[in-house]
Amino acid sequence: MEDWNSKKECSGCDCRKKTIVAAATFLVLVAGAIFLLVRQAQSQPFFGAEWKNFRENALGISFTYPSSWNLIADYDHYAPGIFSAEMDNKKCAGASGKCGSDCIDLRILAAKKPLDGRGDSLVVQLYEDFMMVRDFSVSPLVAEIDSGSKKVFQVDHGGPTLALNGACAGPLYLFEAGDYFVYVFAGYGDSASGENDKIREIINSIRIGGA
Repeated sequence: MEDWNSKKECSGCDCRKKTIVAAATFLVLVAGAIFLLVRQAQSQPFFGAEWKNFRENALGISFTYPSSWNLIADYDHYAPGIFSAEMDNKKCAGASGKCGSDCIDLRILAAKKPLDGRGDSLVVQLYEDFMMVRDFSVSPLVAEIDSGSKKVFQVDHGGPTLALNGACAGPLYLFEAGDYFVYVFAGYGDSASGENDKIREIINSIRIGGA
């Protein structure tokens, strides 16, 4: 009969492996849940290209983006209190559900933190998911990237993001700014993966509520 105490023993290495696997699995589920949740709700020089300034007054959000890109901004489209912006590099045309190799598309969602737990259910859920990603930032799937004064979390989950057509894979970026939180879904084709610096530049330029 095996000694009971020996069954309880777990080496530090095994424990760490189990913790990492559990955290990675959890974050994959969170990223997938965020995708489904929102899907159901339905001029500066840079690398020689001109950039435009955008500003929205309801939340006071502003950012810069390449002047040659498409941009559609809306408020309350998904739920009351959520600002959304969709943009792409005009190279995403093609068959529905397929990612063009040169395509870059982004979707930005921003809202005020529901600190009292009140507000639209989608806003509350998105903020709760943001806090879970923030609190599990030690996972191999989450990286904290240098973005000036903002602490930005990059989540890699290997699947299509909720960018414009939902077909291109790419990371999800999240950060908070004062009383607000922001999601940036980024998707790009195989030949456009080298344009990640442009995505970072857009994220770095985002300002909201004076923060």
